[in-house]
Amino acid sequence: MTKGNRLYVSKGGDLRKSLISKCHVTLWAGHQGEECTYALVQRAYYWPQMWDDVEMYVRTCLICQQDKADHQKKADLLQPLPIPKRPWESISMDYIFGLPKPRKQLLWKGRLISLFKHIVKYWGLPKDIVSDRDSRFTVIFWIELFKILGFKLSMSSSYHPQSDGQTERFNSMLEEYLRHFVRVSPKEWNQNVDIARSCLEKAQKRMKKYADQNRRFIEFNAGNLVMVKVPDPRLSKSSRGRDPRLTQKYVGPLPIIKRIRTVAYKIKLPPWWKIHNVAS
Repeated sequence: MTKGNRLYVSKGGDLRKSLISKCHVTLWAGHQGEECTYALVQRAYYWPQMWDDVEMYVRTCLICQQDKADHQKKADLLQPLPIPKRPWESISMDYIFGLPKPRKQLLWKGRLISLFKHIVKYWGLPKDIVSDRDSRFTVIFWIELFKILGFKLSMSSSYHPQSDGQTERFNSMLEEYLRHFVRVSPKEWNQNVDIARSCLEKAQKRMKKYADQNRRFIEFNAGNLVMVKVPDPRLSKSSRGRDPRLTQKYVGPLPIIKRIRTVAYKIKLPPWWKIHNVAS
């Protein structure tokens, strides 16, 4: 049976799926997108709802999910840090490296004494410290110290420092500010830090509603299978020793063990990945 010069394909068996596969996964098809694959199939064949079948096949193609770049809006809406109930209840910590050694050394001992004298004395110790997964914060010494002091150490999820974005962004703005005013005498940057901090604190903050314009809401549950972006090509077992531009971008599907926070999940990662198994 034909329709025009195209062959009609009946619904029985896997013939339709086989034809779509030949027009998508073969070397001459090249794992093209939905429209290109559909154009190849409908050139010689016909059946009702052909587009729906092609769309479903291409969207669930494992090779495409592993290798192609994701051009969609970022998954999950921005999750700002919870608003503290009192001043100094929650603080953020991070390091800025690479700045030139200042001519006048900072008296950190005096700064530390001042911290306890003017802040801890009135507000008490912070309950929550937000940081990235820098090795300085993940070593046993710091973990035990925070536990003894009663601190909650909130680290950003693995390879996803956006959850510590407030500190990361402030560091970037601080470096930008210093760049404007100490380019002639870069070793005097420390004399401008307090002024820079005061200036930046007055700046208007545009946060969630602007960020969410470029994001999409998506939610997963325990047991769902997800594709995880390979943060480092060397972590992909099949990609070791190869040009990172020609290696797969995602691995999976991998099962979600449990939901940690609104946009953070504990995932069962491949055994050869030596990284934290919480991702966003």
